[in-house]
Amino acid sequence: MSVQILDCTLRDGGYINDWNFNNSQIKEIFTALKAANIDIVECGYLNDKKGAPENSTLFNSTGTINTLLKKINFDSQLVAMINLGDFDIETLPPKDKTLLDGIRLAFHKKDFEKALKAARFIIDLGYSLYFQPMISKSYSDLEFLSLIKEANKLDIYAFYIVDSFGSMTLEEFQRYAIISSYNLNPNILLGYHSHNNMQLAFSNAISLCNNRAKRDVIIDASIYGMGRGAGNLNTELIADYLNQTLNASYNTIALLEIIDTFLASLMRNNPWGFSPAHYLSASLNCHPNYASFLVNKNTNHIVTLRNILEKIPNEKKFSFDQKLIESLYMNNLLEPKTVERGVLHIPSDKKVLLIASGKSTLEYKELLYEKSDNPDYIL
Repeated sequence: MSVQILDCTLRDGGYINDWNFNNSQIKEIFTALKAANIDIVECGYLNDKKGAPENSTLFNSTGTINTLLKKINFDSQLVAMINLGDFDIETLPPKDKTLLDGIRLAFHKKDFEKALKAARFIIDLGYSLYFQPMISKSYSDLEFLSLIKEANKLDIYAFYIVDSFGSMTLEEFQRYAIISSYNLNPNILLGYHSHNNMQLAFSNAISLCNNRAKRDVIIDASIYGMGRGAGNLNTELIADYLNQTLNASYNTIALLEIIDTFLASLMRNNPWGFSPAHYLSASLNCHPNYASFLVNKNTNHIVTLRNILEKIPNEKKFSFDQKLIESLYMNNLLEPKTVERGVLHIPSDKKVLLIASGKSTLEYKELLYEKSDNPDYIL
């Protein structure tokens, strides 16, 4: 059994900075990943609707990727991701016309049949195909087996368990891993793409590294865990673990230097990592964008946030519906709020002085001091 690391900093990390890596930063990250001996590097997304011609890892074409990679001497496998529907695969050139080795095809459950056709087309062009059913947890065991059966009919390179919401417990993850390991064709690698909402990405990854089926595996990770919301598995952590347990030879210092020179400052301005809001979204099996929307609306009271998330219908949880969450948010604001005097211990003969933050507090500072000294008021 072999374990390979796929670094997705330039792709999944792009959710933090809207994929606005300039060309010099891209080169710096590539150089660090090469020095670290990372096995597979994900260059970014292929998106012919929103992709840019330069200074971005949201690419408008493989030609843009070629132009970038020609300036970088890199000997690991290079892949790009296509979200089914975001790129016209019929415009994808044959593999020998690009510097890419593989394509990662991500798709939702409802688009499974379209994904099979797209996968066949991409494979016929010569690419290694990474088959990535998003929100793998949304499949029942029988549905997942059916998915594997169809994937086996294709000559795919890797089949993925994708924990899109970071909500898979170790027991759940191991169930999907066992189903995959014992039913995939022997030559197909088993991949794991995690999010870290419940801080389980590392433990799940370790369990896959120790899988009893002895199948070759790929572990996705990003430097510093850079990624949307709670972020991803840290490349430097899984690399160090594999160095210690499987005698791998990853150079973690090269990764730490990227954190020190670039990612640490980016994180201060655009933070990612564990948060109660994204923990809640995972525990309720909701798309993380629902939690992000509420946090951006300054819904910081955790009980309020949970009350809103709990009202999302099951059929709406897996795909982000902005109109729905806006409606739930507004309904919560408009709900009448009752205050029990006994709970707040407000004497009936007292008046309440409620002070809201704002510039007017400076303008009326003297009046506020006067009222606060008045025994008839409670602040």
